[in-house]
Amino acid sequence: MIFIIITLLLFLGIAFFQAIQGTFSAIIMAVLTMVSAAIAVNYYAPLSQQYLLSHVPDYGDACMLAGLFFVTLVVLRTITDNFIRGNIVTYAWPDRIIAGLISIPTSLMIVGMGSIAFQMLPFDEQLMFFNRFTYSTDKPGELQQNSIFPYADDFAAGMLAMLSDGSLRSSQSFALPYPDWPGEVCAQRIAFQRESKHTAMPGALKIVKAWRFERALLIKKYPTPRRYRWDRRGKIEVIGKYQPQGNHYFLAMQIEIDPKAADGDGYLRFSWGQIRVVGFRGLNRKKTYDYYLIGMQDEDIPAKYNYMRIKVPLPLPKDNDEAPVRYRNYGFVSRARVDGPVDVNVVFELPEDFTPWFVEFKRWARSAVPKISEVVEKEPVVQAQQPVGPRTGEVVRKGWRAPIKIDPQTTGYIDNLPSDIANAVGHPSGIEVPSGKRLLRVEGWFTPAASSLLRPIFGAVQRIAQVYVVDDSGNNYFAVGKYIIVKRSDGSMTGELVYQPEFGQIEGRLRPFSKIGFSDIQSSRGGRIGYLFLIPPGVKVTRLETGGRPFESQAISVPPAPQ
Repeated sequence: MIFIIITLLLFLGIAFFQAIQGTFSAIIMAVLTMVSAAIAVNYYAPLSQQYLLSHVPDYGDACMLAGLFFVTLVVLRTITDNFIRGNIVTYAWPDRIIAGLISIPTSLMIVGMGSIAFQMLPFDEQLMFFNRFTYSTDKPGELQQNSIFPYADDFAAGMLAMLSDGSLRSSQSFALPYPDWPGEVCAQRIAFQRESKHTAMPGALKIVKAWRFERALLIKKYPTPRRYRWDRRGKIEVIGKYQPQGNHYFLAMQIEIDPKAADGDGYLRFSWGQIRVVGFRGLNRKKTYDYYLIGMQDEDIPAKYNYMRIKVPLPLPKDNDEAPVRYRNYGFVSRARVDGPVDVNVVFELPEDFTPWFVEFKRWARSAVPKISEVVEKEPVVQAQQPVGPRTGEVVRKGWRAPIKIDPQTTGYIDNLPSDIANAVGHPSGIEVPSGKRLLRVEGWFTPAASSLLRPIFGAVQRIAQVYVVDDSGNNYFAVGKYIIVKRSDGSMTGELVYQPEFGQIEGRLRPFSKIGFSDIQSSRGGRIGYLFLIPPGVKVTRLETGGRPFESQAISVPPAPQ
């Protein structure tokens, strides 16, 4: 509450001061404020990392951001006042009204930049009775994000993102690595304890591997300390299990953290808000989203994974058994002082259509997310099952859902398009297969009931070039053709074929469908989608890849390409 009141008073004071200066002065101040903010955001990170982080790691970013912004603004305003000494004289009230309107974004930007810099300081997660993130222990997984009225920090972040895509365009949009800058700044304060480091130098994080995680996270209840010691009668107990929400999944990662990221006492600590994953949803590569840790491997029982968004009671001070119970965030603490890289398994809860880009640890340590491995971690099976080999249509990376279900009856080598397909797509004469190649058809069916997957399906067929099959030696063969057949509501069939054999051995881009659109699929009764590949004789194809997106690959079990 106090923080909100302070930011509101600053906003009103700056806006009032600018309003009485007049329209001309307000316009100049608005331009200079935006330029100063852009300069500060563009240069504070490299300057802070080079000159401050090694000396004052938790204060360097805040000092450099605030210093660059306000010093630049003062210098530019001083230079402008010395070169432009005149003013525009108009009627008093219209001048003040227009100046007041122009001063609103200026005041929001100034207060917003100062607010973000202040929130970068190593306070507790609660700052002057303001908590950006609130989460319930009664309903695990529910995370609510709050804002600071008059939303100056959100305005500053949004304006900088717009400027970096517009008049002050840069090589990379500001919003890509920072989809929620104020939220990310506040999340870094959710430390295991205030004394823990809130920043890490670039290069301190490495992602060893990432895999689908299909086990529940354990929600634990910790005893309240009583009279100088933990209550040994109430052992830590599991009070529930947390599963991902609808249309979400768990993605586990093994991360390696450099010992230089440890705290001053040599122990490594972090909590859920200090590691985030940034990536894209669907096919849109111009907007990113970030998600914070949801779980972590139990240090005491490595086979278990704990839900992280809970708080743990602190032991009471030995000299005061009447003191109120205090809590700290649950997090990772190394068992001993670290003298080498530390490996930790962490878990994120992500939407099904989310494609990870990079993971960030304590603000500056970033690592690109590797391709999701085929390792899948599931709940232990009580009874051993007889292993079976992959069959056509099985998803290779267990747990992933495929946008189309490969039909083993129609997938295989063909000499030409079957007549029913040729007629439906308008090619009754078939297609020409180059000499020395064999035509492999991979066909699947879809239903409009799978509404959450229909758009990714069509987007993959329409635009993504990385549709290919892989042989048993690891060689890739990209699609040279694609077709879609849709069953209309009246029972009739219609379709379209795209066939470009010149894209056989390269990652070509097949032209999009022009006749069939996404609306046709939505209003249909389902249909079939097929891909065509040119395979050399004797080659055995084992799986279909669709670009490594969340719908992942499926196994193909067909004999080697005929001679």
